[in-house]
Amino acid sequence: MDDRDYVKLKPELMGFRYVGQVPHEARPLLTRAYEDLKRSMGAAWDQQIAAREICWMNIWQEDDEGDAMELSDKALAAELHAWCETAAALYAEKGAIMDGYGFVVNPIGSKPQVWHVD
Repeated sequence: MDDRDYVKLKPELMGFRYVGQVPHEARPLLTRAYEDLKRSMGAAWDQQIAAREICWMNIWQEDDEGDAMELSDKALAAELHAWCETAAALYAEKGAIMDGYGFVVNPIGSKPQVWHVD
């Protein structure tokens, strides 16, 4: 998405709104995706956790910018993408844009990032 598209959005609708927890039936899918990414990271995962560094695991981004990680299981990737699209349609405001998805892991004792808080 181009930055010019964001200008058209209504700031009063932006931000976060709690809509509940991930349904129990969807949790195994998310866990499988998370475990797949950890395996793919190998020793880098252990190093980040040991260093107490916040770990961004971006899986998909609308604009293809950034450091997106690929799931090794393509069927799992397709299933996750479909679930994320469905979740966005069910829980986001009408006209909302799914800009990306992934996992953010804050190890115990990690320092907050300077530019935002998760």
